[in-house]
Amino acid sequence: MFTVSDPHILKYVDNYHLHLIVPYEITDFRRFRTSLREVLEVVKASGDREKMGEVLGGNPRFRNLENEAVSAINTFTGLKVPVNKKERNTDMCKAWEDQRLVGRMEGKAEGKAEGKAESKAEDTIEFLKDIGEPSSELRKLIMEQTDLEVLGRWVKLAARAESIEDFEKTAGILEMV
Repeated sequence: MFTVSDPHILKYVDNYHLHLIVPYEITDFRRFRTSLREVLEVVKASGDREKMGEVLGGNPRFRNLENEAVSAINTFTGLKVPVNKKERNTDMCKAWEDQRLVGRMEGKAEGKAEGKAESKAEDTIEFLKDIGEPSSELRKLIMEQTDLEVLGRWVKLAARAESIEDFEKTAGILEMV
């Protein structure tokens, strides 16, 4: 807060009015005539993937957006939309779709890895059932393991173990509990 009241000093200080723009309160973005319109629209929609898809999918202005606007969007929203460095503009719609596809592929890969881990954990428990009844704590520990290397080793150890205790000892389970 500026607290100087001396008129001799105040005549040298401009009284700037500050106007704040709150994207979440804007209902009509058409009032903005520059790429600030698109920046504010994306900022408003950034917390909602579905809304973001609607904003980007239905607006041709996002197909040829200035790189500076894309950089501003990345800064304000935390998005990582790649900027087309060969051109002055970026196709924000294509970049969004590419990111969506990458996310989908990453999700599939994670799902496959989780499925493999679950399968190996179940195989480990099945081998252990052949030599005894694994405790609920041991079952839980095995099923919570997500490291495929560890689970692969445990399957082999469970297949060769002569007892549950032998498996726990050779697998290093006792140190984990």
